[in-house]
Amino acid sequence: MTSLRARLLLALITLSTLSANLWILLKNPLNNDVAWYLYMASGILSGKRLYVDFIETNPPLMCMLTIFPVWIAKVSHVDPKLMWYLTTTLVCGAFAAAAAWFWGIAQTTERTVRAVLFAFLLVISLAFFFAYDFGQRDHLAFVASLAVCGLLAARLACANVSKSAAIATAVFGGLFLALKPFFVLPWLLCLIWAITAKGWKSAARWPETYIVPAMSLVQVVLVLFVTPAYLAVMRLVASLYASFGTESWGTLLTRPFLLVSLVGSSLTFLYPASAARRNSIRLASLHALGWFLSGFLQRKGWHYHTLPAVVALCFAVWMILLDVASTRTVRSPSRRVVLATAAVLLFGFAGVRTLRLRWGYPSDNENLIPILMREARGAPVAALATGMSVFPLINDTETTLGLHYNGLWPLPGLYARQVQEGTPDGVWHYRQPSEMGAAEREMFDSVVADLAAEPRLIILWRGKTEQGMGTLRVDLLGYFSQDTRVMSALSHYEPVSVPGDYVVLRHLPESASVR
Repeated sequence: MTSLRARLLLALITLSTLSANLWILLKNPLNNDVAWYLYMASGILSGKRLYVDFIETNPPLMCMLTIFPVWIAKVSHVDPKLMWYLTTTLVCGAFAAAAAWFWGIAQTTERTVRAVLFAFLLVISLAFFFAYDFGQRDHLAFVASLAVCGLLAARLACANVSKSAAIATAVFGGLFLALKPFFVLPWLLCLIWAITAKGWKSAARWPETYIVPAMSLVQVVLVLFVTPAYLAVMRLVASLYASFGTESWGTLLTRPFLLVSLVGSSLTFLYPASAARRNSIRLASLHALGWFLSGFLQRKGWHYHTLPAVVALCFAVWMILLDVASTRTVRSPSRRVVLATAAVLLFGFAGVRTLRLRWGYPSDNENLIPILMREARGAPVAALATGMSVFPLINDTETTLGLHYNGLWPLPGLYARQVQEGTPDGVWHYRQPSEMGAAEREMFDSVVADLAAEPRLIILWRGKTEQGMGTLRVDLLGYFSQDTRVMSALSHYEPVSVPGDYVVLRHLPESASVR
C-alpha cells in the first residue's frame, strides 16, 4: 500500500469513526453519571458549592474537569451535552494519536502499519465505549493509560522521544489516571517491567516516572484547599464501600469480562514474539492485567468497571496480530494456539460489546419525561429511589434536583446485611433516627430537610436493580416519614401518575406558599 493510499485510508477510517461515534452519542441520552457531573459543573459556575449544595461521594477531580466544557458551552451558547461529547471525543482522539505514535515507534514499524495502529486505537477508544458508557471516568482513564504505557514501550525500544512530548503525555495522562487510585495500576505494572528491563538509573531520567504519580496529588490539593467539605463526606463513603456494592473475590472471578481478561492477558504475555516487538507485547499484556486488577480490587464487578480490562486485552491481541503480519509466518505450534485463542477473544468480545449498546431511555424513565415537562419545568424534583437516577432526566426536562444527593443509592450500603442476606418476612427493617450511625443520620437529615422544602414532584421508585434493595420490600416514604416534617409535607401532595415502577406525587397548588 502506498503512503498516499495509507493516509487516505487512515483519514477515511478516522472521519467515519468520529462521525459514527458522535451520531450514536447524540441519538442517545447521557450516561447518568456524566449527566450528574454536567449538572454539578453548571451549578458550580452559577455559584453553588460542591459537597455543600451537591453531595457527591467521589473526589472532586472529575467534576472540576467537567467545568471546562460546560463553561465553553455556556459562553458559546452551545448545548452542554454536545460540547461534552465534542471535548471527550477530541481527548480520546488525542490520546489515541499519542498512543499510536509511541507504540508505533516502539516497534520501528513503517508508516502504513502505524496508520493502521492509530485507526485501531481510535476505534477501541471510541467504539468499545459507544453510547451509555462513553465519558465515564473508567473510559477516560483507559485512553490515557494507552498513551502513558505506550511512552514506556517507546523507552524500552530506545526510541527517540522528545522531552516535551514525554512531559505533555505524562501530565495529561497522569491527570486522568488520578480520577481514581485504581486507575494508576496498569501504568504501574508497565513501569515495573520497564525498570526491570532498563534499570533504575534509566527510569530515573524519564520525566514521566515522577509526573504520572505526582498528578495524583492534584486530588489531595483539591480536597484540602478547594473542597475541604469532602473530608466530611469521606465518612459516608467509608461506610458505604465497606459493604455496599462489594462482592466476594470468588464471585468476581466468575465475572466473564474479568476472568477472560485475566486468562487472556496471561496468554498474550507468554506469546513468543519477535525480538523487535517482545517488550511492546509484554507491556500491552501487563496493561491489560493492570486493568483486570483495577476492576478486581474495586470489588464491584459492574459493567463499566470491567470493560477497560477487556478492551485492553483486545489491544494486546492486536499487537500480536501485527507481529504475525510482519513475520508473515506462524510456524510454532504455541504461536498458532495463542493466536487462535487471541482472535476468538478479540472478535468474540467485540460482538458481546456490540450487543450491549443501549438505545434510548429505559421505557419507565421515558414515561417520566412528559410528566416532568408538564408538571415541573424549572422546578425541583426529588426521587426517593435506591436503584434509579433522575439523571439524565433532570438535564433533558429543564427541571432541577430537589435533593442534595443525586439518588438514594448509598442507602443499601448502610443496610448491607439485610440487602445481602434478606429477612425472614422479606421486608426492609429500617432503624429509627435515634439508632442511626453518624453516616446514616447525616444522610437521613439531609433528605428530610429537602423533602420538608416541598419540591414540585416526588418520584417514588419501586423497582429493583443490583444497586437497590434486592428482593426486600422497601418503604422509603415510611423511612423518611419518621420525621414529622416529612409527614406534614406529604399532606400537601397528590398522586399524579403511576408509570411502570414509579409513583409520582405532585405538590398541590394551594400548598405552594410553603416555598
